[in-house]
Order: sequence, then structure tokens, then C-alpha cells
Amino acid sequence: MASIRKRGDKWQVQVRRQGMIPVTRTFGFREDARRWARQVETEADRQGLIADQRELKRLTLAKLIERYRDQVVPAKRGRCIETVILNAFLRHRLALQAMADLCPAMFSAYRDERLRTVKPVTLRRELGILHHMFEVARRDWGLPLSANPLQGFSKGLTGEARARRIGSSRKRSAIVRGR
Repeated sequence: MASIRKRGDKWQVQVRRQGMIPVTRTFGFREDARRWARQVETEADRQGLIADQRELKRLTLAKLIERYRDQVVPAKRGRCIETVILNAFLRHRLALQAMADLCPAMFSAYRDERLRTVKPVTLRRELGILHHMFEVARRDWGLPLSANPLQGFSKGLTGEARARRIGSSRKRSAIVRGR
């Protein structure tokens, strides 16, 4: 809810939401202040206000990875390999970055560095785990990320497709018929 108060000969409006930065503006007329307050509240209901970045400045990527590894990964079917991948990522210097400083360019540099040692498909799987981690942090843990840092990230990864051969049509039709 917006609060409107008179300060001298002007009207000050402040819109506050929990976990968001308060938005304040001053007007000459009370009706202008009310109109602006309704507009800002409507926008806040639709898309939210600007997230408070203080929490993101205190939180490092390593802390987020550890929380994801300890709380989410144990319930997954591929928990063994995901734990290994996340522990390896914790040893990388990118894990020491504050969450507020993360950007797709950092992950691009990580991608280029990592592609020197692993195949593109392996890297795509690793980045998929991190992408899911950011989505869980945004959606379930209420971390004030404006967007997933890997959302607009161009993986640029084209792996070689496997060459598959279909057996003879006779065997295939027998399997389809259930013989």
C-alpha cells in the first residue's frame, strides 16, 4: 500500500513491498500523487518492484551451490553425479563471485575455458544443473534475482549427434507386434 503525506507545500508518495526497494516520489498536487501511487502499485502487482540487491551482495555463488547441493540434489535421481559436478564447480574461481555481480559474460568465459577439457554435451549438462539451481533459488527460495543469469546465455554448444541404425524391418515389426 502506498503512503501519501504532506511535506511543506508538496505531497510525497512512498510505495513499499517486502524484499523490494521502496519507491518514493514528490508531487505538487495530491491528485497527481494518488494517480502515480495507483500506477506504481499496479505495476508492482504485475511484475514486482526492483529487487533489494543487498542480500545478493552478501551471498556468493558458492553458498548458493552448497545450499542447492545439500537441500535439492539428495531428492533427485541423479544425485551422485550432480553432487560430483557441483563439488567440482565449487573449486572454480567463479564460485567466489557475489550473486549481485554475476552476468552471462562470466559464464561465457567459464564455457570457453571448460570446452578446452570436456566435450560440448558434458558442458551442456553441467550448465543445465546450474540453470535449474538458479530457477529453484528464484522460484522456491525467494532470492531476489531479476532473471536467471543463464537464461539469455547462448551456450553455443553443438555436439555431434549419435549415428543410430535401425535394425532390419522384420525384427522391428516383431517387436511392435509383441512377438
